[in-house]
Amino acid sequence: MKNRLVRTLFVLGTVMCLGLSGCSGMVGDSGRDTEIEDEDGDDEEDDDDDRDRDDRDDDGDDDENDEDPGNSELQVSENGVVSIDYNSEQSILSFAEGTWYLTDMRSGESYGELLVSKDGKCRFKYIPTGARCDGTIEFNEGYDSSMSGLHYYEMEFTGLQNAFGCWEDTSSTSGRFRITQSEGKDFLYIEEIGNGGSFIAYDVFCLPAVEDFDLDMRWIFTRDNNVKGTGDVTKNSEFYAVAVETGDAGILLQTVEAVEKEALSEYTAFKFMSAVFDESEHQDAQWYSVSSNADMSGILHESNLDAVYPNLVYEVKTDSDGKVTSLKEVERAFYGEYELYPLAQEVEFSGTSFTINGYTHELNDYAITGDKIMDCTTFGDYLIVEAHVNPHMGSYTLFNMRSGWPEKVIYGCNYIFGDKVWDSFYSYMDTVYDYEDHVVYTVDGAEICGLSIIDDELHIEYWKDDYDEVYEAVIDRPECLNAPNYAFADYRHHSNVNTWNEFLNYVPEGAAAMIMVNPHSDDTWDYYQPYPVDYAEYGYGDDTIYVVSLYDGSEVYLERKASEILDKGEITAYSATVPEGVPTHTIIVDTPDGRESEWPISIISGKDDIRWTFIGD
Repeated sequence: MKNRLVRTLFVLGTVMCLGLSGCSGMVGDSGRDTEIEDEDGDDEEDDDDDRDRDDRDDDGDDDENDEDPGNSELQVSENGVVSIDYNSEQSILSFAEGTWYLTDMRSGESYGELLVSKDGKCRFKYIPTGARCDGTIEFNEGYDSSMSGLHYYEMEFTGLQNAFGCWEDTSSTSGRFRITQSEGKDFLYIEEIGNGGSFIAYDVFCLPAVEDFDLDMRWIFTRDNNVKGTGDVTKNSEFYAVAVETGDAGILLQTVEAVEKEALSEYTAFKFMSAVFDESEHQDAQWYSVSSNADMSGILHESNLDAVYPNLVYEVKTDSDGKVTSLKEVERAFYGEYELYPLAQEVEFSGTSFTINGYTHELNDYAITGDKIMDCTTFGDYLIVEAHVNPHMGSYTLFNMRSGWPEKVIYGCNYIFGDKVWDSFYSYMDTVYDYEDHVVYTVDGAEICGLSIIDDELHIEYWKDDYDEVYEAVIDRPECLNAPNYAFADYRHHSNVNTWNEFLNYVPEGAAAMIMVNPHSDDTWDYYQPYPVDYAEYGYGDDTIYVVSLYDGSEVYLERKASEILDKGEITAYSATVPEGVPTHTIIVDTPDGRESEWPISIISGKDDIRWTFIGD
């Protein structure tokens, strides 16, 4: 996440409800019969934002609340938790009625005010400027009836040209919503989902200074309530939960139920088990303390839990005291859905075409030589497509089923792989090669006819000139010289905590960053384009240097000049010529814990084809 200045906004004074016609005594400030009647986008009572419109009695409740115990469409428990019928839009609107405050999820500061009436009319005010617009909001079960837990909203505003400088005067947004009730506070979470953003996302609800694109599409609205308690924590259990809020007490968790279905990536047809998380049976949330030795290895960015309102789904484990002993992120997929785990991919092949889950690919589409596909083997996210070329050679295409693209094509025979695709070997005639096409071994014969990996040894079977008897040679199994590069490429191709932890297996303790110089092009298709080190003086160099941050919030410099802030797994790149002699430039990485690490740009290895190094303690 590129770090940008976030301007925090403080709301001075008390911002009160607009256009009130009475109090129905629901829960705290949500107990308002709110109407928005005027047609000019203004409201006489609302013009005086500093007036206190809360008439409270000595016990902190509204006077009318003492006479009217509740809204007829809502049931309120003794502790104040409201029961909502998600099959009734009026029930949801009755709960949502009142004034909500749009809040920066990172800082917790409010910068917008949303007034919702019981008939679905609403008004939004941007607090820093006072700009406002009127519109409507609807709640229903959404666009996908097979995902019953995906609760859906639609919102539309008008008057956007004058108030917010939009190109169009009317805009709408839609997506999923989630309601949370905790002691003292209600939450209304909405997420815009679809293929593109709306004017509401980019101009109306946007943060004063955008810190992260993802936050542009997700918003949290809060308000005070009269809930006195929401029950006990769940003990000695494993469950899914949304981390709603963080604070001195720990983490506010709302239990959610996974609603699962098999899904395909809409772009590549990769098959996985999808889920949305339904809160309708768990409308309340509890504060959980976190054990001092809790397992956090399942979290990619620990800084997410530093946010006031993380709004992320986790797998949670608790002990017999109800303390959190483990948190593991659930991977977001698309359109409000999450990926729980990949499924078996359905593969067929015929002639020179292969089909993955109904999507057909031709070897010719990728300029791959082969007159007939002989076999297809799935290996993790990869499909290894073996095709015949001639009696002494085949082609082996390593097709990434998740990205929908061939990452590498190997021409040879007897392709074998170990634990990873890059831990692989093949032969051509009398020579064995590794994944990077380096020569591993040459036999004293005519042609190799078999390769196998047994323990840490490479067994080679071959013929001599008479092609009569099979001979065998055994050598130590070579290691992939650039395995850290490929492990990082796997993370970049599918960024989640599992692929990150696989990459960490290659990271030495105390390292601050990884440097890569000219990594193999097969694995750089989604890397950043490099910046020239000094365009005016040097132009673009002959080499590309990547810097990979290993910590959230690391600052990367070139000669203490312009810098970038990178979170773990993010990269920046420079175009420079790596000198054979004395270094002319230095890369500096400052980690958040105050360590400074330097790497003078130089040749990493003059002997072997090693293209990476780690810097730091």
